[in-house]
Formats: sequence, structure tokens, C-alpha cells
Amino acid sequence: MPSLNPVMIDPRRVLILGEENARLFALSGYLTGRGFQVDRARVVDEARALMSHLQYHALVTCVDLDRDISASVELMAQTRLEHAGVRTIALTASSRAKSIVPPWLSADVVIGSDAPVAQVGKTLCVSLD
Repeated sequence: MPSLNPVMIDPRRVLILGEENARLFALSGYLTGRGFQVDRARVVDEARALMSHLQYHALVTCVDLDRDISASVELMAQTRLEHAGVRTIALTASSRAKSIVPPWLSADVVIGSDAPVAQVGKTLCVSLD
């Protein structure tokens, strides 16, 4: 007779880096509803601390090209070098900004944050498959 003990599957873990706002809260809820473990960090140092202790499948970073984004860009580049297999996703201020994203952004995927949350979530899910 087969064992009735279920096999525990570790959920995919996503780290969202960005200041608290309704869009990121909705994205977190969308991903959680699809079985992801979602952690949030408001600043880069907090994200680094989490990444030093936990293994993530994706890092989602909000990028405002009108602000100093050097710390976020450095974190994405460092993530790609030190954490093989972790996808880096940059949410830009708008879909129009995607066309002017500098090549040094170091993101695997760039998504306009004005896209519907479901589209952002689906894009993230597809990029992890």
C-alpha cells in the first residue's frame, strides 16, 4: 500500500525589492496565490541580508530611471554572478521606459510597472519555467 505521507515541495521563493506601494502589494498577493513564497525588502541592504540567508528563484527590483539606481543595478549584477539560476526582473516606471533601458541594467526581464499586475505576474511565472 502506498504511503499516505505527502511529499513536501519547497515553494518557489521570490524577493521583491522596492518601496511599499499598492502595485507591489498586489504583485505579492498574485504570486502568493500561485504558490510562491514572497519576501519583501524596502532597501538594497535588506535584500542583501535576506539573500545571504535564503535561496531565491527570482529577484524583482523596482527601477526608477529618474533616480539613482546604482545600488539596485549592482545588486542585480551581483545576484547574476553569485546566485546561479536566480532570475532578475526589473520593473521600470512605465512600458515606454523599457525602450530606453540602459544595457548595463543586468536584468533578465524588464517589465513596465504600468502593465496590469496579472501580466507582470504571468511574465514572472513564465520566466521561471
